[in-house]
Amino acid sequence: MDKGEDKIETELIKFRDIALRSVLLEVLISPKPGSVDRFNSGIHKDMDIYTFMASASVLPKYFLDFLYAGYNNKTKEIFKELKNIGQEAEEISLKATGGVNTHKGIIFIFSLTLGALGYIKKHNINLSIDELLDTIKIISSQNIKNDLQKIKESSSRNENKTAGERLYLEYGIKGVRGSALDGFKKQLIPALDFFKNLRTNTNLSMNDIFANLFLYIITLTQDTNIIKKHGLDFYNQTSNLIKEKFEKGFIFNSQDKKSFQEYKDLEKIFMENNISAGGSADITALTIFFIYIFNLSEGI
Repeated sequence: MDKGEDKIETELIKFRDIALRSVLLEVLISPKPGSVDRFNSGIHKDMDIYTFMASASVLPKYFLDFLYAGYNNKTKEIFKELKNIGQEAEEISLKATGGVNTHKGIIFIFSLTLGALGYIKKHNINLSIDELLDTIKIISSQNIKNDLQKIKESSSRNENKTAGERLYLEYGIKGVRGSALDGFKKQLIPALDFFKNLRTNTNLSMNDIFANLFLYIITLTQDTNIIKKHGLDFYNQTSNLIKEKFEKGFIFNSQDKKSFQEYKDLEKIFMENNISAGGSADITALTIFFIYIFNLSEGI
């Protein structure tokens, strides 16, 4: 391996490590209403934080494979290669957890993001937030459009549909596929702005900033985990409730009894209604990845 190849490998390994760090930091955010965190398992009976750690422990190999898929393949070939690697990653993840799905969404989101990073590095493109989001869109949009068209064409056939496919056919909700169509811009750009505002204007801990970020991302994401259980109207009610809290000046601070109780009241609603915002948790992990890739974390 020459010096140039060694330098590239070092950079790609750095991205892999930040991806793993981001996934771990997301699950450690506490409290996280209805979801697995350091305090409890939320609404989940089949998983806890150790289940997440078991799955996360097998992901680094695949994160690096995603990076090299973007680095080594032509634009039109990247998505197919990422999909093949992702399917293997899902299988190994399920084996690690005894059949419990903890990271399927993460694998999809990070396959596209890391594949895009590998492509950018291969072509010596200046790395920026906009460039990375645009590259995610370039390598994925046409393939995702093709997948969505196939779902439509199969709607009249008597086939088993995933929950995501049923939501698309019933409501037109594209879920994480739809988010990827524009490179996750509709979630990432406002989420990063929200993060920067908290980092600049508060003295909150890393955990508390990320706890607020998770809640805010629920309002940006048509979370299919919520919608498939309770319907679109219920998701909108939940999202609007959180929006209203932030509009009234709510900021979660674990050191402040009033805001902590307000957060716990929200958690009670999630628990009573069996809500877990898994899709929003995945976008939170991706946002954290961008925070560390682009050095936005100074001071926390």
